[in-house]
Amino acid sequence: MKVLYSGSFHYKIGRLASKEAAFFCDLEIIEYDNGMQCVLLTERNDNAALSISNVSDRIASQIYADYLSGVPENKIIWLEYYPPSRGNKAYIDLVQFDFEVVPSQGTHPDTMGTLRFYHPRWHRLYESRNLDRNEFLADHANLIQNLYHAQVILELEDKEGHRWRVVTGRETLFIFTSNPEAGLPDKGLDVPGINAILHEKKRFFRPDIDLEQRFTDELVKGFLNKGL
Repeated sequence: MKVLYSGSFHYKIGRLASKEAAFFCDLEIIEYDNGMQCVLLTERNDNAALSISNVSDRIASQIYADYLSGVPENKIIWLEYYPPSRGNKAYIDLVQFDFEVVPSQGTHPDTMGTLRFYHPRWHRLYESRNLDRNEFLADHANLIQNLYHAQVILELEDKEGHRWRVVTGRETLFIFTSNPEAGLPDKGLDVPGINAILHEKKRFFRPDIDLEQRFTDELVKGFLNKGL
């Protein structure tokens, strides 16, 4: 992976644009081997402004204009990172947007427009008390570069309070769990493989949960019907 930018980002919010310096977050832009570019926004605990989630669409539009102009929308993965605070775990969300082309000024045939992002949707990917965002970008590269049009198609919490998620990527499926004993690697698993692992881990869940059926239902509802 290649780091294209790492540093702070000051953003403008509507009528408060004159107070740009009061609104800031940390920003990483990473390019992966398959050409996907990951934009990671980090909420800063010392930022007294609105949270990045409240204005994520406007921040994304500004970042695109400043750093990503000309990059196809389907080559960008947007993530938000919130560090631990007040006893809460750190977490990373996948953020997905609708978008529209905003024409740039100029009449030259080569003049290109920029993009305006709107209607953000969040999918929780990972949470931990010891979550380092840079380690996540490196260790989960296989997952991140396959997250365009991803969906969380299965989300369960076991009787020990551990979260389990199955995420569909562009080319494969991924399982996440906060259970440190599960030992599931960050790699794609086919549908039979996922079912086998869910069956193997059945003892972690309440006996009234039919994991295979729950997964199949969510697969059909959240994956096949979306044409992913």
